This record gives sequence, C-alpha cells and structure tokens, in this order.
Amino acid sequence: MDGVPWHLQRSYLKSDWHRSTFSPVLPNVRQQLEGRARPEADKALRPRSAGTRRDLALDPSVRRVCRLLPLPRIQDISGSSTEEQGVFQEAVLVSDSKLTEVLSKQDHHDIVADSIQRLWLSDLPWLSAGALAPMAGNFKELRELSLRRTRTDDASVAAIIAGCGKLERLDISCCMLTDISCVAQLADLRELRASRCPAVTEEFVGSLRQLRRLEVVDLSYSAGVSDQALVQMAAGCMRLKRLALVCCPRIGDAGLLAMTQANPGIGHLLLALNPDQFSDDMTSQAMVNLKRLRVLDLTNCPQLSRQLPFAIAKQCEYLEDLSLASCPMLRDDHVRRILLSCQRLQRLDLSGCKILSVTVFLEVVPHAHSLRRLNLSHIPAITDQAVAAIYRASMAGDSGFDAAAIAANLRAAAAAEEAEEEDDEEGSEARHPGAAQQIWCI
Repeated sequence: MDGVPWHLQRSYLKSDWHRSTFSPVLPNVRQQLEGRARPEADKALRPRSAGTRRDLALDPSVRRVCRLLPLPRIQDISGSSTEEQGVFQEAVLVSDSKLTEVLSKQDHHDIVADSIQRLWLSDLPWLSAGALAPMAGNFKELRELSLRRTRTDDASVAAIIAGCGKLERLDISCCMLTDISCVAQLADLRELRASRCPAVTEEFVGSLRQLRRLEVVDLSYSAGVSDQALVQMAAGCMRLKRLALVCCPRIGDAGLLAMTQANPGIGHLLLALNPDQFSDDMTSQAMVNLKRLRVLDLTNCPQLSRQLPFAIAKQCEYLEDLSLASCPMLRDDHVRRILLSCQRLQRLDLSGCKILSVTVFLEVVPHAHSLRRLNLSHIPAITDQAVAAIYRASMAGDSGFDAAAIAANLRAAAAAEEAEEEDDEEGSEARHPGAAQQIWCI
C-alpha cells in the first residue's frame, strides 16, 4: 500500500499524513502519537491554564464582590496591558473608603478613571448614601449602572445621572428612593429596572415617554403604575421588547391595550400576580398585537381562563415560555389548542390548574416536539402513574399511542387504590374504634 494515496488507505494513522502538511486538521492526533515516545517530564513545558494565571494575578483569599470595566490603573492577568484595551477586571471592595480609593481620580493625567463603562454595585449593604456622589464627575463614559438593593439616596442618584449623559442601562430596584425624576433626562437610556422602588409614581411613569429608546422596562411591585400613566408612556415609548408589570394593582385594560398597540415588538411580557386587574376580552384583544411574543407570564390571573388561551394559540405562534399557573378554570381544550398551535413552546407551567385531566397530556404531548419542561404540580388528576405515562407518551412520539386506553387504566388504578385505602380505614376503625373517634374529632 505504499503507492496508494493517504486518503485512500484504510488506516489514516499508518499513512503518516498527520506528520506532514495536514497536521492542523487533527492536532490532537499528533500530540497523542508523539506523546507516547516523549518522556513524562515534558508535560511541565505545557502553558499554564487560564485558572492558574488568574489565581496568580488576583488574591484568591479575598472575596470579590464588585466588578468594573475597566478598572483604574489597569493591569492584565498576563502582566502586560495598555489603557486602550478594555480588559475585564475585578476589584475587591468591602467598604466605602476602598470604593472611593478605587474610583476617585487622584491623578489629573489618569484617563482610565474616565473610561469606566460598567459599574455593578448590586447587593452591597455597606454602600452608604453619599459614597458615589463625590465621584459622579468621573463617570463620563459610564454606560451601565446597577445600584440594586443599596442604601443610595435621591441626591446621589441625581448627581450620578447629571454626570453620566451616556448611560444606557440603569437598575435601581429595591432602593428606598422618593424622587427619580432625573431619570427622564437620560436620552440614550435603553434599559430601566425599578421594581419595588417607592419612587415609581404615576408622574414618573408618565415622564418616561421622553425616553424614546427604551427597550426594557421593569416596574414590578409598584403601586404608582396606573392606566393613565401607561397611556402617557405609550405615547413616546414605541420600541419596547421586554415589559414587566408584575403585581401592579392599579393597572387595567386601558393601560395594557395602549402599551401593546404602541409596542408590537414586545417579546417578553410579565403580568403575573394581577388577579382581577385585566378582563379576559381586552387581554385577548391585546394578544393580536403581540405576534412576536416569546415569553408570557400570567401566573395567578384566574380571570384570564375563557378566551385568552384560544387567543394565545391563534396569535402567538413563536411562543417559547408560557405560565398559566394558578388558573383553576383552565380546561383541557385550552391546553390542547395551545400545545398543538404553539409548536415552538419549550416550557409550560400549569401548576394549580385543578380541573385538568391526564387524557389531554397523553394525546397532545407526543406532538409537542419542542416541549422540554412541563410543570403539572398541584393537579389532582396527575398522579405518579400519570407522570410516568406522560413521559412514555412523550418518548413514543407520533407513533400509535392509545391515550384513551391508558387514561382508562390510570383511572381504574386510582379507583382501586382509593377502594383499598377505604378498606384499610374501615378495618382500622373496627379494630380501634376509640382511636377512629378521636381522629374524627380532631
């Protein structure tokens, strides 16, 4: 076989092609073959892993709680870097003084302090109210700021926003603020997260119409969000892709319809924990505008169980994640229509939908090829045997699967188990009448 080309030989390794010009094709083959003849001492010449280099550059004994991009006086983990390179670094900040030392511009010629683009200070309980205010003038290039669950105040937020004209992402969730009207001055703002913030008032929500580049808005758990405020906001915000209005007791049909009509490109809509806030008819009408919807959360909205499931199945063909948990009036035909129409659905939460039966899942789950997660908690008809049967049905696919027969067997088995339990209770009562009477009284 010496005259046969290497690609026609039955054994590629015997042809020695990996030792010639074709080494980049399978570089591991060369290492494996040559490693057999090399001594074990050559393994020390291999380059160090990224984890080893990182441990040498940073002190592993100190807990890292803050991230900056880039840090002042930058230094790469390899030991060589320039100020122009945006190398991601981590800083160990455990007090206000350390934060002030890192972020303050001590040297007039230090241009790195002006190039900080991301500042994440979430979940830092030691961060006082005035720690960032003296350094607000140094954040001219800041694009992302997170102050979630910090003790910042209105003055600090106003000072930072006044010096950060290029801010695009702001997170002030769970901050005890009272006035954040200065946020409306950020013309380049794209993401605003202000859940559980007392400063989210009706006037503030209405002022967001000035931010015409907003794409992500989270105003969950805010009593200041009302229908009138959402209508005013919809007059200017027409580029939203994510909208979260979880547990907002003052919103209703008018605000939801105005936001969906002005923003047909919404892909994530979270309306959970709003019982009796939206009507079934108007919410079904709003689904006509959300043909690009991918994630929909309607947890604990029991009033949306009549026409809305059919509207979702008809309009939202690109839906991937749907939650209808705690909707006790949801029926089998609703689930059947959704699973058959939304072929891209990957996650479905139906926990707490008490009147659903196992038959619909045995029939439809084999046809839902994209479904990856199905939550059926707190449904009386879904027993351990039913879960096993649904799993076997999903593995069987579109092949002949008699769902009616399996459902009948499951019901017969459940009835037999109930009969056995009743017989056991009657027998125990006959043997111990006093104990049975005591349990009944309790």
